[in-house]
Amino acid sequence: MPTVDDLSNSNYLTQNDVDPPLKATIDYWAREEVGPRKELNFVLYFKEQGIKPFVLKKENGERISTVAGTKEFDEWSGVEITLYRDPTIKFGPEVKGGIRVAIPGQFSQPTTQPGTPNPNYVGDNPPPPTDDDIPY
Repeated sequence: MPTVDDLSNSNYLTQNDVDPPLKATIDYWAREEVGPRKELNFVLYFKEQGIKPFVLKKENGERISTVAGTKEFDEWSGVEITLYRDPTIKFGPEVKGGIRVAIPGQFSQPTTQPGTPNPNYVGDNPPPPTDDDIPY
């Protein structure tokens, strides 16, 4: 079912494009003027057809460098990354959501939306373990 989010006609990846998560192989990078203010940004392009370019910011750049094993953009070609929607990302003081690059072994999407109770939370004072909790 369409939502207001579907009205966005961005030339670049948005959080709606990576929900569900998206695997993509980096092809190359460029510096481009992006957005209404035409700010100069680093943009990643992918080898797969139909995947929009990705405007790269510091946090995701650090994550890609972890996945790629190098901080050099020129060495990222051929590196496969997973992009996913993270609803906890802030834009200024507001939680708007955004895109994150998954780090293998650490990827897990939040199971609850911000501001909703976490059903797995046991409180600040969980009950003491019982004899059944001893692993031997």
